[in-house]
Amino acid sequence: SPLRLYILKHEGVHQRQWHSADLLLAELFCIVFWFHPAAWWLNRALRIQLEHIADEAVLSSGVNRKGYQYSLLRLAAGNTPFRLANQFNQSLIKTRIVMMNAKKSPAHHQLKYLT
Repeated sequence: SPLRLYILKHEGVHQRQWHSADLLLAELFCIVFWFHPAAWWLNRALRIQLEHIADEAVLSSGVNRKGYQYSLLRLAAGNTPFRLANQFNQSLIKTRIVMMNAKKSPAHHQLKYLT
């Protein structure tokens, strides 16, 4: 099914790019600096960024964007046999879908922010 394909592609990106190592380091950082709010903020920001990287890789492989987004919503709603794979909260799903639909700025437009 398309849902299974999306999940395998998405999780495959996490595996190939060693995202679990990034998450482990972020968790260790939170353990050491448990008292500092920035540690927790960085941990959350890293998780969002890693999901965005995986989502972009899945979409660039040619899958249907809307189908992929509907699959994320379906997973979040829990109407799926893949409940163990559903570890995302609603706000993260919304953030991921918004990021997928955001228009990318051309590189020459991004340079103006550096000056």
